[in-house]
Amino acid sequence: MPKISVIMPTFNDRGYLKEAVQSVLDQSFKDFELIIKDGSPHPSFLSLPRNEKIKVIWGKDRGITDAMNTAMKIATGDIFCWANDDDLMDKDALQTVIDNIGDNKWLYGNIEMFNGGQAFIWGGDWDYERLKEGNFVPQPAVYWTKEAYREVGEMSEENDLVSDYEYWLRLGSKYEPKRINNIMARYRVHKDQITVKITAEQLRQADNIKKLYANTNNR
Repeated sequence: MPKISVIMPTFNDRGYLKEAVQSVLDQSFKDFELIIKDGSPHPSFLSLPRNEKIKVIWGKDRGITDAMNTAMKIATGDIFCWANDDDLMDKDALQTVIDNIGDNKWLYGNIEMFNGGQAFIWGGDWDYERLKEGNFVPQPAVYWTKEAYREVGEMSEENDLVSDYEYWLRLGSKYEPKRINNIMARYRVHKDQITVKITAEQLRQADNIKKLYANTNNR
C-alpha cells in the first residue's frame, strides 16, 4: 500500500494552522506523514499536537515554492500533495487517492471554496490545451507520485505565485492525470491570503506561464 506525504508550507500562522493540521491527522487513511515547512521567524508550529506523523522543518526560506521543494527532498512517501495551512482536507481525501491512483502518475479532484456563508465548487475536466489558457486544476486537490516528481523535477521559483500552475502544465505535458469528481479539500478565502493581496502580480505571472507553455504539447 502506498504511503502519502502531505506537505504543508506555513509562515506566520494567522490562526488557521492548527485546524488545517487536525484535518490531516483525522484522515480515514492512516499511512501518511505530514511535513510542515515553517519559514516563520518565530515558530508557528509550537501549539500543534504532538504526533509521530508530524515532521517539522523550521527555518528561513525564499517563499512557498522553496518551502515545497525543501520538503519534497526529504519526503518518504510514494505520493505527494500540497496542503495549505489555512484549508481543510476532506476526511476521506487520502483514501480516495489510494482507491483511484492505480498506475497513474498524478490525479486531481475538486475543492470547495468558502468565505463565510458562501461556497462554490471548483475544478474542471482534464484538457491540456485548455489548461494552457488558464488554470482549472485546484492545488489542494492534486496528488502526484514520487516517480513523477523525480521525472519532472522541482517546482520553479521563477513565478512563485503560480508555481503550482506551472507544475501542472509540466506534469500534464508528460502524463495525463486521473480526474476524480470528488471534493478533496475546503479552500478558505480570506483577506490575509497572499494571492488576495497581490492579485495583479499573480495574474502577471500566470501570463508568463501561458506564454512559456503556449507551444507545448502533451503526450
